[in-house]
Amino acid sequence: MSQPEIIKRALSDREAAVYIGMSVAFLRQDRLNGHREGRTPGPRWIKIGRSVRYLREDLDAWLEQLKKRAVPVGADNTHLDLTINSNALPEKKMAKRKSSKSLDSSNPRFLGKTKD
Repeated sequence: MSQPEIIKRALSDREAAVYIGMSVAFLRQDRLNGHREGRTPGPRWIKIGRSVRYLREDLDAWLEQLKKRAVPVGADNTHLDLTINSNALPEKKMAKRKSSKSLDSSNPRFLGKTKD
């Protein structure tokens, strides 16, 4: 007779990263830096002794919160067409760049080389 599989409620940072599809570094940076403007805030976490753990229900709530923040485009929930029309783009004129390593005596890197 096989034992029933136990589903963990508290996940390590590696397990949580896999569960939410983000990197371990994202979770660690969020814990260290807290919420920073312009960045997606990370999910809630707890400490058990010295171990950091993420509860499944907190991860699910975090994902739902992000889903609700997304704003649909158009009344019929269609997405923007991000295809670039090359005819609509203005032409860029490439300016001639002066090399920072020009070979003249005013350049401190000049080593007695002459221009060809």
